[in-house]
Amino acid sequence: MKIPLLYVAILLIISCKKNDAPPIETEAPLPIAKLKKVSFWYGFSDTLGLPNIIDTIYYNTNNQIERVQSTSPYSNNSTTNYNITYNSEGKISFIVNRLNDTSTAAYTFIYNTAGKLDSIKSDMHLYSCNTSFKYNVNGDLSDIYSYSYETSQPGTIYMKSHSIYGWNANGKLDSIHIESSSPQIPVNIRTFTFTSASNIMTSLDKTYLLISALVQDPLFDFSTNSGNAGILAFYQFLNPGINMLGEGMEIWDFPESKQHSNTRYFHRFDLYTNKQLRTLIPYYFAPAIQGAYPTSVQRFEYLPKSS
Repeated sequence: MKIPLLYVAILLIISCKKNDAPPIETEAPLPIAKLKKVSFWYGFSDTLGLPNIIDTIYYNTNNQIERVQSTSPYSNNSTTNYNITYNSEGKISFIVNRLNDTSTAAYTFIYNTAGKLDSIKSDMHLYSCNTSFKYNVNGDLSDIYSYSYETSQPGTIYMKSHSIYGWNANGKLDSIHIESSSPQIPVNIRTFTFTSASNIMTSLDKTYLLISALVQDPLFDFSTNSGNAGILAFYQFLNPGINMLGEGMEIWDFPESKQHSNTRYFHRFDLYTNKQLRTLIPYYFAPAIQGAYPTSVQRFEYLPKSS
């Protein structure tokens, strides 16, 4: 599985004191800009060497993203194309992945009568996954249920999860609680709490957010190897108006082995002069080094406004 397209980063060794989190952007959301290319580095900066992944975005005549071509320069330029189909209402209905011209995965999107996402069916040859979505009386997402299985044995569950949204009285998202289990890990509990957030992601096309998320978590089963990046990208896709990038806490619990961890994270942004997002770097606070460390960097490039 590839490293996520969104929230990915470089190992910039920047001296950061334990509580030295950056200010959070609070400006009004920018108009959605048309992405041209998104580059991702694992290394020490976005100016040293080639990117590890380069995403090139293509649009149809309706200005919708119809294909994302993801190339890995350090893997003999292997290329995965994410081909996107929309329904008559302009919603994503189908995505097929092709790695070097060979189909590797397919996703079918089903919507309810209110036009909200009802379910996703994911097929990856060896494994398949069904994910369903529930909403509260206010129309906000309340629960996500997911289970994956070996395609040849649909009655045998390989991984299952339940994600619960925590909304406060003001209609703001306070937390996301995820419980998952598999034969290898009987119970895995993860909770994200949001202490502050930016609206900068609302300037990105939500179709690209979805592609970013499925690269990180290709079955949408929220398994243990899908970390903060893919989870938040997918939730942002589902809730375009909710501010999710910013600062918060990621809490892990493994009741079977009695393991527990709390990790504080925040996101640092770099903007172009026109206020469009240029680079995004997520940081985690590491108690062992008494400070924060970056995990990756992602640089965004846009088409001219006339395109």
